[in-house]
Amino acid sequence: MEERTERRILALLFGAGLLLSALLIARSQVGGDQLNLLARGWLLVEQGELVSSGHPTSGGGKTPGSLTALLVGLPMLLWHHHRAPVILLSLFHVLAYAVLHCALKDVLSSSQRVLLALFYWLNPLRLLLSGFLWNPNGAGSRLRSATDIGWRPMFYGVFWESCRSRRWLPTH
Repeated sequence: MEERTERRILALLFGAGLLLSALLIARSQVGGDQLNLLARGWLLVEQGELVSSGHPTSGGGKTPGSLTALLVGLPMLLWHHHRAPVILLSLFHVLAYAVLHCALKDVLSSSQRVLLALFYWLNPLRLLLSGFLWNPNGAGSRLRSATDIGWRPMFYGVFWESCRSRRWLPTH
């Protein structure tokens, strides 16, 4: 594939992903777990209280609340709206894709980079989560994984750590 054609296709796919994410952000609604996440952000914005415990998990514990309060509350300092943290999470998606694309551009052929954009950037689950307030603790780990893969050639180390942290592999 010609380089100029590839750039146009990648720009088109990237633009389509941004447009769909913006549409999902504009149409986002609040309910359920989002209210719990927004409550921590509002406490930080309105009362300056940094909640140390997060919302309950299905395993019986609680997620780290201070990170949730910061990632939800800090954007709301700039714009007092429930969509402010969602925009920050979408920026994390853009950064993670940019790091991944830069890391793999020397390894993948032009047609493979187009497929990466198609199957990763336009992935329906990624699009859903880019326009939806979900637990932002996952955003940091996804961005960290992308940077680990992108700037340090330690794929197997990152893979092992990912498996171990999710208890897929025994580590004792």
